[in-house]
Amino acid sequence: MQKLTPRGVLVYSHVGAFHRADDMAQQLGESLAAKHRRTTVISTMQQAVEWVNHASSDDVGLILDLESILTRNEEEGELSRLRPALQRANESGASVLVTSGRPPLSFPSLVGSSLFADATHVRLPPLTDPRAGEWILRRSPVSDSSLANLIRHANGSRRLLDDFLQIELAGALSGNEKVKAARKAEYSLACDVFAELGQELASELSFWVHDCEIFDPNESDLSRFTDTRALKGAGVLRVSADGKVDLLPFHNKVIWSDALALTLDSQFDPSEDWVALIQEFYSFERRLRYDLRVHFEENVGSDWATKVLASRASSILELARFDGHPRATSIEHLRSPLDWLTLGVLLELAESVAGPKPGLFLGCGGEEWHRIGSELTSVRNRLAHMRQLRMGDAGVMKRKLHILDMRRKNNSGGPP
Repeated sequence: MQKLTPRGVLVYSHVGAFHRADDMAQQLGESLAAKHRRTTVISTMQQAVEWVNHASSDDVGLILDLESILTRNEEEGELSRLRPALQRANESGASVLVTSGRPPLSFPSLVGSSLFADATHVRLPPLTDPRAGEWILRRSPVSDSSLANLIRHANGSRRLLDDFLQIELAGALSGNEKVKAARKAEYSLACDVFAELGQELASELSFWVHDCEIFDPNESDLSRFTDTRALKGAGVLRVSADGKVDLLPFHNKVIWSDALALTLDSQFDPSEDWVALIQEFYSFERRLRYDLRVHFEENVGSDWATKVLASRASSILELARFDGHPRATSIEHLRSPLDWLTLGVLLELAESVAGPKPGLFLGCGGEEWHRIGSELTSVRNRLAHMRQLRMGDAGVMKRKLHILDMRRKNNSGGPP
């Protein structure tokens, strides 16, 4: 609230399902009213434009669910139009609070700047035990033992406090029924949290907790591979005062681990990065095959296939026959023998062609081709086996393709 007290400020907060409560708008309105500020909840793009036109220094606009006012597949254009509107509101002295359940990186990247870059970022922390106690007692009186139990199991989540309190006050439920209902509510919340994080972040989190079975990684190591701010905003990562990291910092980690697994297994639509990478890899592999063929024809001769691919001829023929070339008896009968090699083998050939000296193949030495292969093959395998991408996969591919394209332009071989 202190960030909204000055006039003319734009504040953004990633408030995942873990932190949200049904009465958030009401609480913000009451707090700001005490500071003589007038609040307006903005729930559509049209309403945002209309509010900006008459906003003054006494006004605070609340966009409490950014993704809900944006149109799917039109987010980039709408965010581009929303930013100057919010700037005009700030110039008139009005303040704006924007929250989203999704982390900022899940929204389209805009050319130049964006409201995420303009805004002051604040993180809504989990409720402390005293604040959680106040939260509960403000809604309904409960016994001391029930209060302690609710606080312990909610782990600072506003939504869980609300859900658990309703279950606790349900007089018709037995003790066992309340336990089952509470577990169901927590599992539902966990699924919502991971769905909001998105496939890449959820997949990265799964790598640590499922594949590595590490719940307390070093924060500097974790931040090299994932967006720790998004995980904190979602409530699934906490760092203690002494720097200790806790992934899935909940009383019942099994519920959250199971929900994470189910969320990833139930993702049936590819992400935009996944689709883009498929196109990038197609272009990369086709271009690499072309460049290798040109190199071999120029340096080995027209019979390069039988010489260069002699050790792989039988496997190439086997694949070719299986895929529609039943009469092929020699790799010379195949239009493009390199089409039957995997990316890993193509990169091995590039490394072999380059040799120990730099600049012998597309401007890259053998060691660099080896590094390229190590980075790209794992990403390619995730795509080939229809697994979720990990955070940073798209960036790795784009960087490597850019470097190779620039070097390729400075070396002979390849189409214009």
